[in-house]
Amino acid sequence: VVNKSASPLTLYPYALISRHNTPATLGYYILHEGPIGILGDNGLQEKNYKDLDDKKEFAFANTKGWLGFTDKYWAAVLLPDPTTNLLKAKFTGGMLGTTKTYQSDYLLDAQTIAPGATGSTNARLFAGAKEVAAVNEYDNNLKLDRFDRVIDWGWFYFITKPMFYLLDFLNGIVG
Repeated sequence: VVNKSASPLTLYPYALISRHNTPATLGYYILHEGPIGILGDNGLQEKNYKDLDDKKEFAFANTKGWLGFTDKYWAAVLLPDPTTNLLKAKFTGGMLGTTKTYQSDYLLDAQTIAPGATGSTNARLFAGAKEVAAVNEYDNNLKLDRFDRVIDWGWFYFITKPMFYLLDFLNGIVG
C-alpha cells in the first residue's frame, strides 16, 4: 500500500477463505472434514460444519498459526507469516440469503503507514491435494507450526504417520 495522502493511514491486514453451501462429507468419525487449524496455545482445532451451524463462531485472540478447511483429499488453508501475531482468528458459519456460508479468517495487528510511505504484508494460501511430500515441503520451507496435521493421521498419529513412511518406503522398493 502506498499512502499518497497527507495524513497517516492505519490498516488491518486480513485474509479469508469462504465456502458456500455445506459440502458433502463422508461422516466417518475417524476422518476430519471441515474447519481446521493450529492456533498457538489453543493447539489443533478441528470443528465440523454442524458446530458452525449451531454456535456460529469460534474465535481465537492473540495467537500464531494457520487455519482453513480440509476435505478427504483436499485442503484450502491460510498460511500467515509464522512470525506474525494474529490479532484475531476465527471460524464462522452463517447465511447469505438462502445459502449457508462458512469462513476461516484472520486479522493481523494494525499497520500505520506514514504520508508518502509504503506498507506491505505477506500471506500464503495452500489450496490443493493433501500429498505428504507437498505438505512437508510447505511445513519445512515456511517454518509452519505442525502443518503436517492438515492430513488427518487420526488419534494414533504417533503410529499411523511412521507406518505411512514405512509403507511408502516399501512401495518404493517393490512397487
